[in-house]
Amino acid sequence: MTSLDSPPGKPVVAQAVFLLALVPFVLALAGAAVQSKPLFAVLLTLTAVRFALTGLYEADLGNVFQTAAGWTGLGIGVFALYGGLALLVEDGKQRTVLPLFRRGKARESIEGDLREQLTEAQQEAGVRHQL
Repeated sequence: MTSLDSPPGKPVVAQAVFLLALVPFVLALAGAAVQSKPLFAVLLTLTAVRFALTGLYEADLGNVFQTAAGWTGLGIGVFALYGGLALLVEDGKQRTVLPLFRRGKARESIEGDLREQLTEAQQEAGVRHQL
């Protein structure tokens, strides 16, 4: 409700606190994704940058941060459009057409055969070896 209560076009400190507090969590998610899904890691990192820039604007540190956040958001939109299109085409063709830069287990799940995946699944917790 802070946006409804605040004057139009004015920064809101509560939003600054929220956005700046969100940045480390998004960066942690990006760090977890970087090993196997670098495309998503880049997308999350760009999102963290946009949150930080918007948070700095909302902290009333200048309009330059609002402009930078807007341009970053445009870049995120283009990047997300590419990722979504690549995943959609991959789903339809049942193979990678546009590069998603997967590595490790993420790449094996798409390019490897089912036998490799099932071999590791037998060792996971909760899988019965005997009935």
